[in-house]
Amino acid sequence: SYQVHQQMSACIVTGCSAGNGLAIARQLLADGHHVIGIDRKAPETDLLEWVFLGDVLDKNLCDSVFDKALSLADGELYLINNAGVTYGEYPQDDMVWDSTLNVNLKAPYQWSRKFSEHVIKKNVREGGIVFIGSLATTMGFPRNPAYQASKAGLTSS
Repeated sequence: SYQVHQQMSACIVTGCSAGNGLAIARQLLADGHHVIGIDRKAPETDLLEWVFLGDVLDKNLCDSVFDKALSLADGELYLINNAGVTYGEYPQDDMVWDSTLNVNLKAPYQWSRKFSEHVIKKNVREGGIVFIGSLATTMGFPRNPAYQASKAGLTSS
């Protein structure tokens, strides 16, 4: 008998434990994709098959996640850079500024660079990268310059 092989893509979702990240992961699962989630804390559900706990700035974590994703992807891989932090105190000190820009801007750059390395090696034949921005980039949120700057950096062209 003739069998059709349905290729499944793998989708890496940073910041998958709650909010937008969890909603994105759930929809990708519902659409039939493998989802590999990353977060500092466990998701609010056991729906996700693969969750890596840790900091998105950890390069070893990034390597491990890509190894898992590529083992599932069959050449089709997507990266959803969703992880982000925001702090409410104002004025914001250097620690808040550095932490916000590291998680919201530097980490997506590092993950995207790793994705690009795999594209160049031809481990990824189809796929793409998505950056999750914020209304703060166009509307401005009062008293939160680090968050606004980091999200604007993601979405500027």
